[in-house]
Amino acid sequence: EAQFLAQTYVREKLAKKVQVTDDEVKKYIAEHPEVANEEEKKKKAEDILKRVKEGADFAELAKEFSEDPGSKDAGGLYENISKGQFAPEFEEAALALEPGQVADQLIKTDFGFHIIKLEKKNEPNEGEESAGPTYDARHILISTMIKDPENPMAREMTVEQFVRAKLEREK
Repeated sequence: EAQFLAQTYVREKLAKKVQVTDDEVKKYIAEHPEVANEEEKKKKAEDILKRVKEGADFAELAKEFSEDPGSKDAGGLYENISKGQFAPEFEEAALALEPGQVADQLIKTDFGFHIIKLEKKNEPNEGEESAGPTYDARHILISTMIKDPENPMAREMTVEQFVRAKLEREK
């Protein structure tokens, strides 16, 4: 009975005291811009986009600068991407392009800043079961994700997730 009452008290009273609001997260980020470091990363991505627009080899730039371990070594290439597989912002930008075309601006997602090049749109072959058309795209990611410096085993997370966890620990 005592254990049940203690759990109920923690769930109904104490948990509310350690909840962090969106406003508290935004305030912390505004007061600690070094946490996000977003402007510096955006500038780096813009410099790379400029090089792409000037005719530099997209795949080589992806191998050199992309911070996406899943596609970096392949020159930023992802093949047979199904709708809904990537962040909506990424997908919308990629599918608005013509094959061979590069998005003329950076695309921001929770992962960071993307420079996107559509390679091709693939229609499903007749008779094949498919969830619909797919596409091939290259991208260069300049990540805005961060790792908790106090926990070397932590996974990378968005700045908002990191700040929320930090503030909850402090409360």
